[in-house]
Amino acid sequence: IFIRKRRVFALVQRGAFGADVLKELLPDGQPHLFEKSMWDYKEELPIAPQNPTPQQTELHNAKMAQVVKDVVALYNSFGGYLIAGVKDKPREVVGFAGQFDCGDLAKRVRGATQHDVDCHYAVIDLEVNGRKHSVGILQIPQRPDTIVPAQFRKDAPVSSALKQAFKRDDFYLREADQSRPAETP
Repeated sequence: IFIRKRRVFALVQRGAFGADVLKELLPDGQPHLFEKSMWDYKEELPIAPQNPTPQQTELHNAKMAQVVKDVVALYNSFGGYLIAGVKDKPREVVGFAGQFDCGDLAKRVRGATQHDVDCHYAVIDLEVNGRKHSVGILQIPQRPDTIVPAQFRKDAPVSSALKQAFKRDDFYLREADQSRPAETP
C-alpha cells in the first residue's frame, strides 16, 4: 500500500486525471477494497436537476456540501481523487457518466472557505469484465505549503436528515479513509 500511495501522490503532484489514475485506483477495472488518504470512491456526484423544486435544490445543496467537505479535506492534506461510479457494498464499478459541474464546485469551495481550489473533472471509459463503463475522476490538488489550511467560514446547509457536512470554523483533513475535522490546532 505504501508504494501505491507514493504513486498516487506522484499523480496528484503532476495534476493527472486520466487513464493513468484509473490504472492505480481501478487496477484491471476493479476498485480496491479500501479507501485511503488520497482517494475516495463515490457511487455518484451530485448533478443539478433542470428546473428544480425547492426540495430538490435543498437536497442538491446538501449533497454538494458533502463533496465540498471531502475536497477541502483532501486539499488540506495530500490532494487526491474522488472516483465516481463505484458502489460501496459490494465494492464494484457501476459507472457514472454525469457531467459534474466543477465550476459550481469551485464557487462553493471559495464561498465556504475563501480558498481557490483548482479541481479538474473528467469522464473516462473503461472495460470491466467485458462491459464498458464510464467513471468520473475529480482531481483535487494539494494545498501549497505557503498557503494556510482552508477553514470553513460558514455552516453547511442542513440536510433533510438534519445533518451538516461541516460547521463554521472547522478545519477538515483526510485521515485514512475519512474526511474529519481537526480536533486540535
